[in-house]
Amino acid sequence: MAFPVRDKELQLRISGNYPWQEQVTIAVTSPVAVEHTLALRLPDWCDAPQLTLNGGAFSGEVRQGYLYLHRRWQEGDTLVLTLPMPVRRVYGNPQVRQQAGKVAIQRGPLVYCLEEADNGEGLHNLSLPANSTFRVFEGKGIFAHKMLIQAEGYSRNVAERASQPLWQYDRAPAAPQVKTLTFIPWFSWANRGEGEMRIWVDEVQ
Repeated sequence: MAFPVRDKELQLRISGNYPWQEQVTIAVTSPVAVEHTLALRLPDWCDAPQLTLNGGAFSGEVRQGYLYLHRRWQEGDTLVLTLPMPVRRVYGNPQVRQQAGKVAIQRGPLVYCLEEADNGEGLHNLSLPANSTFRVFEGKGIFAHKMLIQAEGYSRNVAERASQPLWQYDRAPAAPQVKTLTFIPWFSWANRGEGEMRIWVDEVQ
């Protein structure tokens, strides 16, 4: 890409596998040196962004979510912006009743969800412990080159649900069973046939 800067042009080549991988490389390809200010977006989900220029530490001024870098840029200059992407738990405002006691999962800029194709029917009966750890791995098939997330959780689904009474006394109809939960990027659901999807999951201690 190229940007006009007065009577010159700042040419950049941006590469990386964002948002799946955390590094973005910006290489200056302008044959003529150009003095200019670059503004790099620092997303609020990233607590510790890191930046290098030509392999060494480089800093600028942060204003309103952007990192401003002023320099006489020349061909061969290479910026590497690293945006660490740990899996994070997202909690809603307590005033939102539908989210009370629930948690959503996010990695980098992407929100994840449970889908019936991976986790079976009755997603409302699944729960995620507050101390569960997450495993990030590369998917296959339609998820090739995309990162998926798994965690150990619980299921309260019961066999022959249609024959269960509407309610019963003194004991829960099903004991929680350990179950591996698989989360996919929210934008990619509904590509494997009809089925349930759920973003907000009950969180248990």
